[in-house]
Amino acid sequence: MVTWNSEPIHIPAEYERLVDLQQRTRLSGAKWRQLEREGTGPRRYKVGRSVLYRRAEVDAWLEAHVRDPEAA
Repeated sequence: MVTWNSEPIHIPAEYERLVDLQQRTRLSGAKWRQLEREGTGPRRYKVGRSVLYRRAEVDAWLEAHVRDPEAA
């Protein structure tokens, strides 16, 4: 849960925080920030101090960038 001025902020289910994204993808926060700087990662949304990612956009980005180990 994210708070602002000690008040909880509801995050809709279709979004996830950077920390959740890190756990789900096993990519570090530094890597996600690098992708953002380079303009190659999924779009991010800033709500106050919170950085949010839309799950569907992240899933589409991951699908487009996953390497098939069989193709190597």
